[in-house]
Formats: sequence, structure tokens, C-alpha cells
Amino acid sequence: MFPSNQKTRRKTMTVPITRIPIRRKAGPGRLLLLTALFLAIFFSIGAALESSGVKAFDTSIHDATRSLKGSAADAVARAFDAAGSTVGFAAITLLLAGVFLALRRGWDAVLTAAATVGAWGLNTIAKHVYDRPRPELEALFTADGFGYPSGNATIGAALVGFAAIAFLSEARTPGAKTAIAIAAAALVLLFGATRIYAGVHYPTDIIGGYALGFAYLTVLAVLRRRLLS
Repeated sequence: MFPSNQKTRRKTMTVPITRIPIRRKAGPGRLLLLTALFLAIFFSIGAALESSGVKAFDTSIHDATRSLKGSAADAVARAFDAAGSTVGFAAITLLLAGVFLALRRGWDAVLTAAATVGAWGLNTIAKHVYDRPRPELEALFTADGFGYPSGNATIGAALVGFAAIAFLSEARTPGAKTAIAIAAAALVLLFGATRIYAGVHYPTDIIGGYALGFAYLTVLAVLRRRLLS
């Protein structure tokens, strides 16, 4: 007997297609929400500078840093004091701008300068608004001007943060991106922490400086995206 002429149906195996989530960069709306959040932190601290809670917090942190005193820590604090001086920040800004120009990234060079100058301007205005005295402690070195917010923290957050954004956008490997992020975070942290260690700033001066600097950084990030799109 011959098999019937019926067409044989072939079973086809269907493989389910899994959608791979695509990471999208934060849009301008989300970045501006971060701006509002950082500004809220900055103004909240500024409004509570004379409160007992803020004073107790500042005192407890300063007391804790006394156990860290040592020649190595002193050297690090002095190095970051020099880097955070007017000459120091100017040199860092020129160096970064030069690197970006060499890489033919003119807008990044311009925005690097804007990060430093803009953060300095915002910090200067804020210092005169709050006119908070610096701590009356035995400081490692002298520092002029008002305390809130810290200039080193404000400018460090904006300048180093922007440089990190610019370099991360060109990094090709996860390892490179991780290294850039860790280095930037460490530098920003040290620009602020060394001021507390040296006794020239209250901890809330540093937190407020970070908040103001990061608020400005988010604006720069939005501007950079528009200029390069």
C-alpha cells in the first residue's frame, strides 16, 4: 500500500523573542527634576543653618574627624586646598578645555569654562545671601570669605561632574566608564571632605555646596545635549 497523497504538515518550532530593554539616557525633563531636587536641598539647608539640629549635626561630624588627624591626611587636605584655589581651578579648567579642543570637541571646551565660571558666580552670590561665618576651630590653614555654601564643593561638583559627563559620552567599554565614574566621584568627595577635615567649613557648607553645584551641573547637561544634538 502506498501512502496517501495528503500533504504532510511540518511542525515548525517557534522561538519566543525576548525583548531586550534598551537603556535610554535621562531626558531633559528628568534632568530638570533633578535640578529642582538639588535646589530644594540647598534652600532647605540654608533656611535651617541656625537650627539646633544643624548645629548638632555639624558638631558631631567635626568631632568625628579629630580621630583622622595625621601627616598624610594633612598633605591630602593641603593638596586639595591648592587645587581648589582660584589658580588651581583655573588651571584645571584650562587643562580640560585644552584636552577637549585637541579632541575637536569645541562645545565641551566652552561648557567646561562655563561650569567653572558659572559655579563660581552662583557660589559668590549665595555666600553673600547667607553670610554664614566659618567654623571657629583650630584650622589646618586659613580660608577667607563666608562659609555657606562651600566654593570648593560647588565648583568641584560642577567642573568635575561635567568633565565626567563629557568623557563618559565617549567611553566605549564598561571598564572605562566605571573608572571615569569612580575617579570623578572620588575627586568631588575629596574636594568637600578635605574642607571639613581642615576645619575651614561646616559639613552642611559642603552638602549645600554639592547641592548647588549638582543643580547647576544638571542644567549644563541639558544644554550640552541640545548643543550636540
